[in-house]
Amino acid sequence: MDFGKTVDSTMKYFQGHPLMGAGAVLALIVLIYLKPKAVFKLAAAAMILVAVLYVGSFLIDLTNTGIHEQDKSLSDPHLKQQDL
Repeated sequence: MDFGKTVDSTMKYFQGHPLMGAGAVLALIVLIYLKPKAVFKLAAAAMILVAVLYVGSFLIDLTNTGIHEQDKSLSDPHLKQQDL
């Protein structure tokens, strides 16, 4: 999972739709003003969820890379062991 692409696409969206961005910021400010404790609990839960998803995607990418490299080394005739 590449968070850089996600951040870039979000920034492009809000640059193309400034009223939506202003509305989202305004809604967030109102929610923080009215119920700050609930908003911060939700933000903490969201950060924990994002961290778990990031670690999970990192492990999946790591495993896929290892499998790909193993398949590549097994199919490369120069890397196969020769019988003596």
